[in-house]
Amino acid sequence: MNESKDTPALVIGTGPVGLTAALALHAQGVPVRIIGNATGCSTKSKALVIWSRTLEDLAGLIDLQSFSEAGTQLRGMRIHSGSHELVSLQYKDMPALSRFPPGILIPQYETERLLVQRLEACEITVEWETELVSFSQNDHEVEVRLRGPGGVESVCKTPWLIAADGAHSTVRHQLEVEFTGDTLPTTFYIADVHLGADFPEGEGVTYLDRHGVCMLLPIGGTQHTRVIATAPNSDEASVDPTLPQIQEVLDRALPMDVTASDPMWLASFRIRERVLEEFRHGRVFLAGDAAHTHSPAGGHGMNTGMQDAFNLAWKIGLHHRGIGGDDLLDSYSDERKHVARKVVTDSNRLTKVMAIDSPVLSLVRSSGLKLAGSFDRFRNQVSRNLQMMDLDYQDTGLPRVSSISRNHDALSPGMRLPLLEVSAAEQRATTLDAEHDPSKFSLFVIENDRTPSFDKALRSAQATIEGLAPEFREVVNLIAVRVAGTEPIAGVTLLHDVDGQVQQATGFRGHGAMLVRPDRIVSVFCGALDGRELDRWFQGL
Repeated sequence: MNESKDTPALVIGTGPVGLTAALALHAQGVPVRIIGNATGCSTKSKALVIWSRTLEDLAGLIDLQSFSEAGTQLRGMRIHSGSHELVSLQYKDMPALSRFPPGILIPQYETERLLVQRLEACEITVEWETELVSFSQNDHEVEVRLRGPGGVESVCKTPWLIAADGAHSTVRHQLEVEFTGDTLPTTFYIADVHLGADFPEGEGVTYLDRHGVCMLLPIGGTQHTRVIATAPNSDEASVDPTLPQIQEVLDRALPMDVTASDPMWLASFRIRERVLEEFRHGRVFLAGDAAHTHSPAGGHGMNTGMQDAFNLAWKIGLHHRGIGGDDLLDSYSDERKHVARKVVTDSNRLTKVMAIDSPVLSLVRSSGLKLAGSFDRFRNQVSRNLQMMDLDYQDTGLPRVSSISRNHDALSPGMRLPLLEVSAAEQRATTLDAEHDPSKFSLFVIENDRTPSFDKALRSAQATIEGLAPEFREVVNLIAVRVAGTEPIAGVTLLHDVDGQVQQATGFRGHGAMLVRPDRIVSVFCGALDGRELDRWFQGL
């Protein structure tokens, strides 16, 4: 490769996806430059929720306490039909899925501000009022023409161009790739207003009636509420609503009197569902709305784009270290396209159910939700979907290996590493994912208390890592997970599986090894003595 180690990757776009991509690349040791044609951070609230799946990724990049202070922890979600409650998700009464809150309600302008502050702390300057004019690429680099403040043009060369420049992406248009899909016929209103009524702090409420849906979501860190509602005459073209029109919708949908005032944002929209066929084009990668758009139902748009950025960054990071080839980089497109299509499908179904405007079907909908909402299994599954915990790569992307007999209901390769409680030195309570370094792979060697000679298994795993090529050896951490009460092992990070959660989740019937990718996706299950599978997996990158 004729790629300079000092030439920065270039990120186009200064929204949450572009800012996250720049931070994630920096964390992987990749020099990065970020530009955007905006004059500064957004002044609108736009995307409001950062779900726990995204918080898990952000935790490796930024202090999440700043997000908690600027926003509000999501405590629950409720669905009503008039004054009748159909479904209630109260997260304090539900199984925890992550070491982080289910979600943080925070306006997008705060999310962007905090990400920019973190970039500045990393000595990365966001280049505002700078736009991409054109680009060309060859096998070694991308040549980009830029126009900065005052119309001054310049040319730069970069090994990687990451387009996070939104639904109207200049990069995507210049690539001349199709971005086709469906536009749903229903028009929705969106309003950020103050409501003269008290709602439970940190809870979202959805009201359903025969006219469609009206959703209320508190805007974290403010006294305002996001209203998303089916517009009257919603088959007509989108026209931004007035405050009286928002009041009319609230009067129609809510069982109590509320008064909307002090609007910060009034808009209307139709849902456009699009997913690119490929997210990679040579040395150009597309992420976020530049690659996929879908319904805001579920609040997954910004989160999906930020997760695109994490997936891409660690792969470019490995390539920057001289590890992996086209298959590694192509897996970004394969994996994230799979996720984007699932998000589009799920949000489409949710939107159509919520927007039903037939009196008969709305009655059926309410009856069905009331029945389903009485079951823990339904509420838990809805919670998993909202927090994006079911998105995985079991059927796509990088190789997935399970070469050892395990219990049938155990974790599968391609799945996210779940919340598993362990203890570390001095009985410090922690979780398996908290001990994982997101800039490297983790090889967890897991003891089975019914099998002898764990020291032998651990030495074998050490020898496997030492036998890898030097570039691989540097990006793998070895972590021993032992049953409670066993002695420390010199030179090896030691965790204790106090409650047997790790053994149960992995399903090993003897000592086993589990390889976890930087993005906390499990890739390999094998015997602790079987280093060949690990060596083959790394050689296949």
